[in-house]
Amino acid sequence: MYTYSAVFLLCFLISNCICTVTFERKFNTEDFDQKPESTVDHTFKMLQLFDKIDLNSDGVLSKDELDKYSSKLSKVISNRQLANEMATIDRDRDGKVTFTELLAAFSNEVGEEDASQNKEPLKLRFNIADKNKDGMLSLDELGDLVNPSRNPDLLDLELNDVIKAHDEDGDGKISFTEYKKYRTENGEDETQSLSDFKQFDKNSDGYLTKDELAEVYKEEGEFDSFPIYDDVTSVIGSSKVTRDSWKDHANELSKTAVTDFGEMLLRPEDYDMKFQPDPDTAPPPEVHAEL
Repeated sequence: MYTYSAVFLLCFLISNCICTVTFERKFNTEDFDQKPESTVDHTFKMLQLFDKIDLNSDGVLSKDELDKYSSKLSKVISNRQLANEMATIDRDRDGKVTFTELLAAFSNEVGEEDASQNKEPLKLRFNIADKNKDGMLSLDELGDLVNPSRNPDLLDLELNDVIKAHDEDGDGKISFTEYKKYRTENGEDETQSLSDFKQFDKNSDGYLTKDELAEVYKEEGEFDSFPIYDDVTSVIGSSKVTRDSWKDHANELSKTAVTDFGEMLLRPEDYDMKFQPDPDTAPPPEVHAEL
């Protein structure tokens, strides 16, 4: 399952790191294997899922259909994880996050000393995210704080801070020398630093501009779709995904990104899904004998 931590992400933002902000993957496939439900044949549910993905009902899943499903699933997972993050930070369970609650969560993540040093930058971001100025963050506002690319003012603040922290010669840009200084100090080898820098340096001029950094935030802010097409074709062994081939590999597919690594089958309601029970495995109806 894809999971992430808002306060973990904020640690990156406030420390002014330039990096590919990645969400932590926790693929709990071992837990799925150990659950009694995983011994059940999931073919019936997986065929229902096939039919939901097969938008034109032609019995074949195209790459476009799988990509659309992947995008939809990713958004559901993203919203689910944000709600989980809200529940973790919102200690009084009122559906809002106060600055005190956010600071406490941040302190738990980075330690009291670092949290204290970054209290003002965190407060500034909190105030910008608080659009209606009620002193609290709603779920949507917390989403802006986690993903600054959704909020132009937050994004501008982050970009200015990143450039200020790394631009040693004051030219308003970040050279590779300036970029790698932080990365290598934190244990990354120069080869990887150069590879990342080239990826960010869209015009290949040897500098990272504010616009190029904005693209990095926007790309990372978009919840990446699972590589479902690649997973499916890899399991099936063919680029043509028919209903029959899907059925033949249903239980293998049930543990891939197609089902969020089994989570969808265990908790379909969390994914806005509903599966009909398999009539072959459903318990027989109770028979009440009359005396």
